Amino acid sequence: VVRILSRIHIGREEDLSAVRKPAEPKNMRFSHPQAQNVLHPEDARGEAGQGDSANRVQPYVRGQKKIGRNDPCFCGSGKKFKHCHGQLS
Repeated sequence: VVRILSRIHIGREEDLSAVRKPAEPKNMRFSHPQAQNVLHPEDARGEAGQGDSANRVQPYVRGQKKIGRNDPCFCGSGKKFKHCHGQLS
């Protein structure tokens, strides 16, 4: 308990205000036209919603059924997947 109490650092409110709000970078140039709204994404909502539906990234769809942790391993060892090839991931 003494070791923990001796390492405590109590900061002032002025020190915390600098940590809470990081300074926004001022000298940034973007080469990609869509990257202009990285710092302020709320500004991009109105522009991106107009005709950008074709450019949206589609989610990955699995072609086969997912192997469960307690299913037999696909290698044919007779072990559960979590004890065989599932340990590798």
